Amino acid sequence: MRVSLRIYKYLLFALALAVLGCGGSKSSSGSNDVVGGDATNGGDTVDATPDVDLGSHTAAALCGPAGCTISSSDGRLQLVVPPDALESDVVLFIDEIAEADRPASPFTPRGRTITIGPADQTFKKTVQVVIKSDGTKWFNPYLQHYDATTTTWTKLERDAQPTLPSDPIFTVSAQTSTLGIFTVADERFLSPQWMALTDTHLFVSNAAVTLDASFNTTYHEAWITIVDRTTSEVVKLIRTTQLNPNNLLIRDQKLYVVNAGSYEFDSSFAPLSTSDGGLDVFDLSVDPTTWTTPQFNIKIPSTTSGHRGAPGVIAILSDGKTAFLGSNVAPELFEIDLDTKSIRSVVVLPKLSGDSPSYTARPYLRGSDDMLYVGLPDEDRVILVNPLDAQVQPDMYSVKSKTGDNPARPDFLEPNAPTGIFALNTVGQTLSVIDLAQKSVTDDVLELGLYPNVLRINGSSAYVVVSGDHALAQFIATKPEPSTLVAAYLTFPEGSNPFDLVISVDGSLGFVSDQVRNRVYAVKLGSAPELLSEIE
Repeated sequence: MRVSLRIYKYLLFALALAVLGCGGSKSSSGSNDVVGGDATNGGDTVDATPDVDLGSHTAAALCGPAGCTISSSDGRLQLVVPPDALESDVVLFIDEIAEADRPASPFTPRGRTITIGPADQTFKKTVQVVIKSDGTKWFNPYLQHYDATTTTWTKLERDAQPTLPSDPIFTVSAQTSTLGIFTVADERFLSPQWMALTDTHLFVSNAAVTLDASFNTTYHEAWITIVDRTTSEVVKLIRTTQLNPNNLLIRDQKLYVVNAGSYEFDSSFAPLSTSDGGLDVFDLSVDPTTWTTPQFNIKIPSTTSGHRGAPGVIAILSDGKTAFLGSNVAPELFEIDLDTKSIRSVVVLPKLSGDSPSYTARPYLRGSDDMLYVGLPDEDRVILVNPLDAQVQPDMYSVKSKTGDNPARPDFLEPNAPTGIFALNTVGQTLSVIDLAQKSVTDDVLELGLYPNVLRINGSSAYVVVSGDHALAQFIATKPEPSTLVAAYLTFPEGSNPFDLVISVDGSLGFVSDQVRNRVYAVKLGSAPELLSEIE
């Protein structure tokens, strides 16, 4: 399976690289009942208590069983303690954290960061942390809490969803029973993965999956981020109908978004679908910034006639009326009738013992026949399926890793005109080339690095996103040999986990999604890839 397994694998890798760091920046003020702001106690203003040392904090107050509200001097930060949350009086405080003193984890979100303390203070009820906007344009604000022991951030569920960005003055709040370091982040990207590109906009799917310190998975409400190509600014977030959007495809003025839904894992770590997936279709003939909902959605139930759902990838036949969705959890393809907006059939793929077809490359027109290229990673096989003739026996090719002891896992396929297919072997860390005319396979053509994830062809060059090495490799597509691997191997920042690559029509610009650092990189393409900017 592609998405969740990759998130587990790469986040485990990235978490090992995280560096613990935290600090604080405190402003001085007099020793008073309220320092730097206002406080109320049970709805009344707290009386001054000169003999109580409140310390040097941005804001502080003596709070007791009656409860209190502590506000920063600008009124944008609040801690609300309800009655009976405390057994006795205690000094609570808020401190701003300077940019240079924020936790040094690569997962630290962008945003205003504060310490609310004392960090070891316990409560009998949850308390509320409130952050108010400064009037600038926000899209998706969340509060997050930092655990210094595990160096991880946990997103807190909001008390309510702000109406954004139409209302730039908003309040976001969340309940917590633990104090410490908090930040409010404008979460424009959350585990961004697949992308699609037009002349005017970049579309990015956000799986919106997080893991806690024990690597338990939480699926959040998910969305597509829309970026203006001219300004490189985020201009819209549009919610998907189901959780966990995966593959994106643009065809005939439509944006197709495959929503996988959520997964869980059985005792053997086999993925099981736990919520419905589906296909969202958006109309590109209108301005995407005006979208509010998809044009239509086709639901893929988590169990369909005994099959397990969880669509992950999409291919559309040349007639524009039939789509195939590859399952993320079973060796199956869902045949979709786009006219009637319904599931027409489920195609069970030939296999030996099986896992899912991890990636169905776009249909590749050979002669007059549409062909589907399907990788079966647990079988180390690639098959060619003629969806127009169920009686035709599929062509099947085996690929191998360099050592032969480890599986190759052909996780991504890319047709290479006129008669070839490039197969990326994620575990084998190599490239295999399938010659359709000769019906032959050449393995270990190139050694690509740790977890090669996506391959895109751009003229005579081919680019590979090497996720485990947080890099972008380039080689000559017309003659893939070890000597042709470009020495200029673009490396992204430490702690990153690049996932997908899309390329502009003129071939000069690429965009790379980073599912750990939650951003997209703009890359200049040519004789050697060059990092231009980061879109957050």
